[in-house]
Amino acid sequence: MSRLATLRRSLLAGLLAAAVGCSGGLRQYDLHGASMGTSWRVTVLTEPGTAEPLQAAQVQAILDRIEQRMSNWRADSEISRFNRHPAGCMAVSVPTREVVRASLDLSERSGGYFDPTLSALIDLWGFGVDAAPPAPPAEPLLQRLRAQSGYRNIALRGERLCKAQGPVALNLSAIAKGYAVDRVAAALRQLGYRRFLVEVGGELYGQGRNGRGEPWQIGIEQPQARLGRNLLATVRLDGRGVATSGDYRNYYELDGKRYSHLIDPLSGRPVRHQAAAVTVLHASTMLADGWATALLVAGPEKGRELAQRENLAALMAVRDGDGFAVWKSPAWPPAEPAPTN
Repeated sequence: MSRLATLRRSLLAGLLAAAVGCSGGLRQYDLHGASMGTSWRVTVLTEPGTAEPLQAAQVQAILDRIEQRMSNWRADSEISRFNRHPAGCMAVSVPTREVVRASLDLSERSGGYFDPTLSALIDLWGFGVDAAPPAPPAEPLLQRLRAQSGYRNIALRGERLCKAQGPVALNLSAIAKGYAVDRVAAALRQLGYRRFLVEVGGELYGQGRNGRGEPWQIGIEQPQARLGRNLLATVRLDGRGVATSGDYRNYYELDGKRYSHLIDPLSGRPVRHQAAAVTVLHASTMLADGWATALLVAGPEKGRELAQRENLAALMAVRDGDGFAVWKSPAWPPAEPAPTN
């Protein structure tokens, strides 16, 4: 939900959704716009008279309300006001509570590899609002900010969001886009749509069939464009969301070392392992988004263990020489034919 969100566009950035050749009286709406520091796109199919006409402004309003609550880039957002709040509690909206609750649960289930309290560390390493690559931080400062983070410093008490220390600051960018996709999808269902594809910043959810009567299908590309646009896998979306986290789009190099925007909560430093990207399929795009980050931060071995323990449909691309080794969890769906043009 920022320039960071734009830069960390996932393997799914080159959407390969099957072309929609509408027939049988179907009408197609293709809408797009910008919000949360990234782009969004919605395609819906309907028979005339079966659903209310969809306007881009309706989708834009949903996304802008989420941004107003959860953006670290807006000083007047709910999250920014909470981050400036002293130790104690502050009343927050239902959507913010919902996303924070999911974040804290995911933090616990992942053993801390997902952590929404890394805002100060993200800034420290040059991936925050200023987005300026710094010199490596001094160790005392790094350890002080690491001690001020930690998801166990955050709690929900009724309608209030509470923190144990004043400096604790939330950053929900690793889960909010997935939540936004789910909210748009819910609004489409409420309007009467049953066949649609929603994309926000590379995270997607598909329901029903496209114009050819087939499930929405996308291709997952290998992480580095210089190796060509080869597909690692194709997946069908019908009542499922998909999200990818990658370390190859938002990084910088300093003194010959590569620094990724993905911060390891356990060390307070950018991750240094060989996992380049993780894609997760889930009925909740919000959870697909959060789990993709958690598995990538955990790395090749621990990420695989987590995916299997949680029965997640996950695909991991690991650097292997000049290419990538691809691992698919047991819950990943069987191979499907590539999208056709």
